[in-house]
Amino acid sequence: MLTTSNGTAVAGVNYTAVTTNLTFPPGEVIRSVAIPVIDDAQVNPDRTVNLQLSNPQPSGPVIGNQAKAVLHIVNDDSAISFSAATYSINEDTSIGAAIIQLIRTGATNGVSSVDFVTTTNGTAVIGVNYLPTTNTAVFAPGDTYALVQVPVLHDPTPQGNRTVTMTLSNTVGAILLDPRERCRCVHIPEGNACCV
Repeated sequence: MLTTSNGTAVAGVNYTAVTTNLTFPPGEVIRSVAIPVIDDAQVNPDRTVNLQLSNPQPSGPVIGNQAKAVLHIVNDDSAISFSAATYSINEDTSIGAAIIQLIRTGATNGVSSVDFVTTTNGTAVIGVNYLPTTNTAVFAPGDTYALVQVPVLHDPTPQGNRTVTMTLSNTVGAILLDPRERCRCVHIPEGNACCV
C-alpha cells in the first residue's frame, strides 16, 4: 500500500492525498502512481509530500530498503510588482525620465510580461510635467527585473509637488503580487528632490 502524508505541502491545497494498493502481476517489477498536484496560483517555496509503502501482501513479500520517499512540488508561479511603493525624480533630471523598476519573484525560467500605464489620476499635467507612457514590460527567462521609463518635463513655473499614477495589469505567465498594484510618481518643480 502507498500512502501520502503532508510534508510542507498540505493535502487539499497543494496536492490530493492518495492511499492506494499496488498490485504487481507475475513478472512485473515496476508500478506507477499518480499524485495529483494542485496549482494554487501563488508564489510559494517548493513543497514536499511524504510517501510511505506499507502492508505487503501476501505475507511472503517484504518492503525493500526504500520504504519512504519524498515528492518535491516545484513552484512554477511568478509574480510581478513594482520594486517600491514610491519613486523619486527631479523634474530637471539630466536623463529626462523617471526609471521605474519592476521585479519578478518566484519561478523565472519562463517568459512573463505585464502592461504598464500612466494614468491621469495624479496632479501632474500631461505635456507640461510628463509624457504619458504605455508599455509592455517583458521578462525573458532568467530575468528578475525590467525597467520602464516615464518621460519627465521641466516646467520652470513654481507649482509644488506633482504626482503621476502608474498601474500594472494584464500579466502573462505571471500574477500580480498585489491585484491593486499601483504607485505614484512625484516630481518637484525647479529641480528640487522629490518623492515618487
